Amino acid sequence: MLTEGIEGRITGRASRSPSRRRSPGAAWWVIWRYEGGRTQQEVLTVPSGVQEVLLPVFSFEEEAELFVWFAKPGGGWRVRESRCGELASVLCGPCKGVKGVALDPLPRMLEDGTLALVRVGRERFLGRILAQERRTAPERLTHG
Repeated sequence: MLTEGIEGRITGRASRSPSRRRSPGAAWWVIWRYEGGRTQQEVLTVPSGVQEVLLPVFSFEEEAELFVWFAKPGGGWRVRESRCGELASVLCGPCKGVKGVALDPLPRMLEDGTLALVRVGRERFLGRILAQERRTAPERLTHG
């Protein structure tokens, strides 16, 4: 019953948006700890199952919210939009020790040890988002 409701939401969202392709300069979604209504400098990281820690990063807000809901990491965790620059700062600051990024992971991947299947190395991910940021920066300046 719960799955049908979730599938309905996802199907409904997809039908409103014919293309799920990321637009240049698009946001990513990261899970932060909030306490007392304020963002803390703590970002949710997860074990990959191969003795390394990954930062889960999501393409859509709803996917990140479902991850929090199903994974139940504890209280105070909320989904927050992050643009390329902020995400790079997170990977170079509070998450400088993570070995990679888990792109759009499913909560069950934490249980069955398959999180490494959606893993992208930290440096490779940083290189891609910074290149994306450089490509879209002039466009944003002339149109914004």
